[in-house]
Amino acid sequence: MRKIKLPSGSTVKLTIDRQGTTLVIPVIRQKITVSLIDYDTKSSIPVISIHTFGWGIANTWVQILTAHKNEIQNASKIIIDLRDNPGGSLQEVADMLGDFIAKDQPVVVTRSRYEEDTVVSIGRKIIDFSQKKIVILVNGSTASASEIMAGTLKDYLGKNVILVGETTYGK
Repeated sequence: MRKIKLPSGSTVKLTIDRQGTTLVIPVIRQKITVSLIDYDTKSSIPVISIHTFGWGIANTWVQILTAHKNEIQNASKIIIDLRDNPGGSLQEVADMLGDFIAKDQPVVVTRSRYEEDTVVSIGRKIIDFSQKKIVILVNGSTASASEIMAGTLKDYLGKNVILVGETTYGK
């Protein structure tokens, strides 16, 4: 594995044995960048796909909302795709929920044997989502922080939020 992870732009030859046939495949090493969040407007409804709540996603979220503010603000509905999202940072999802929930409102409460922690909304509100229909796509691989996002939006925005898909992971 160490030989594969050498400088970007250099070549490595992968030797693969497939049912007695040996294949040698040259591969040029490149940096792989995985997107945490994607924005799509192929239809008239903005679609925001959140792949994981990794560190820095709240900043990317702000950049997307800011760059597409007029488009999102003028749309009557949006789709938030949380399918196959394994979760991630509780603080990142709480920061993102600040665009939906009033400042200082609880986003999530965690309880351990020793104490109770309440994570609250920062109440940022780049876009007014209060009158928009929000469709949230979920499946059996939607877990953890993504379940917190879906549940919090449903709790706070009620009838404006529709959950579509399968039962989530259940964390």
